[in-house]
Amino acid sequence: MASQWFYQVMGDEVGPVSAADLKSLAQRGVISPDTLVKTESSNWVPAEHLRGLFPVSNTTPLPMPVVSSAPVETKPPDLPTVLNPNLCDAKPVTRRLSGRSVAIGIAGSLAFVVLIAAIIAATRKTLSNPAVEAVKKGDAAAKRGYLDLAIVEYTEAIRLDPKNVLAYSGRGAVYERKDELDVVDQHHRRKAVADYSEAIRLDPKNVVAYCRRSILYESHAEAFHDMDELDKAITDCSERIRLDPKDAGAYWLRGEAYKSKGERDKAKADAVQSERLQMSRE
Repeated sequence: MASQWFYQVMGDEVGPVSAADLKSLAQRGVISPDTLVKTESSNWVPAEHLRGLFPVSNTTPLPMPVVSSAPVETKPPDLPTVLNPNLCDAKPVTRRLSGRSVAIGIAGSLAFVVLIAAIIAATRKTLSNPAVEAVKKGDAAAKRGYLDLAIVEYTEAIRLDPKNVLAYSGRGAVYERKDELDVVDQHHRRKAVADYSEAIRLDPKNVVAYCRRSILYESHAEAFHDMDELDKAITDCSERIRLDPKDAGAYWLRGEAYKSKGERDKAKADAVQSERLQMSRE
């Protein structure tokens, strides 16, 4: 039967644990070199004297024995033989336990446990977040073409989490698709613009929302000759370029808006830059 080990924490005996568990505790910092350990029937010894428990650099050698003519026992009779002879190779000594070392070991262990608990809690919160789940359902419905169901799911996500950027972006994209199916009624286009605008307000660096909104502005301006919408499209494209200077699509769309406004030099410059960026990707 494998030997069971005990160790002390602030003077209190803890155990029994297996030899493998003892080594694991040492590696995690729960047991320090000054921690007293023993088997079921042996005397207490500092953990630093257990061979293989700590890296060699952390091991403090035993004092050099006094040379005498009397035969030297390699192992005292009161230290029992353990199942793993490579784990313990020292004689028992009396030594005061360092409270600071024990405290550091315990503090390190507690900090590790708290960190892991926080990570697990955050992961569970993310995985079980109803708003996140609603967004996923909205995405799935939109991909399958169930646009009305997708709007319901995204709207529920917004109700649960009014700051959920993905919910606003997703619902805006669905309204945009419904607008493509009914170009006469501008109701869906206005809703799409409103959702993209809210996504941008919550996340000013949301390039995707700027992209989709600028396209809506430009297409509406082309269809209804609305100069105000052209200016809005140019503003959004300029912001897209500021956030991503390599956005070839933003240069192209802004060039088209400039062309519609009669600003040919700006239109040509943007068209050339768009082509230059596209060629660099090939």
